Amino acid sequence: MNPLKRPVQNQNDKDEDDKSTLNVGKIRTCEKCHRELPSTYRYSKCDNCRSQFAKTVAPIAPVVLAIAGFAVKYGPKVVKAVSRFIAKKK
Repeated sequence: MNPLKRPVQNQNDKDEDDKSTLNVGKIRTCEKCHRELPSTYRYSKCDNCRSQFAKTVAPIAPVVLAIAGFAVKYGPKVVKAVSRFIAKKK
């Protein structure tokens, strides 16, 4: 079977695919805790799971940004110094 060719679908499969894309008759649930979500809710996780994630990320984010800032600011200088040290050693 050629992987580039799309498989032929009969009409019944096509109708089922259209229903799933429109979320008709489908109950949305939270990805993490499986609580029921409103059909018009724009996120895939409930408010409780989203706030728990935000509480774990909030203290870590400034540290990650500080490390990234140091790497951007001092990274090229360190690489030059290390390459000079290696060149002198040879």
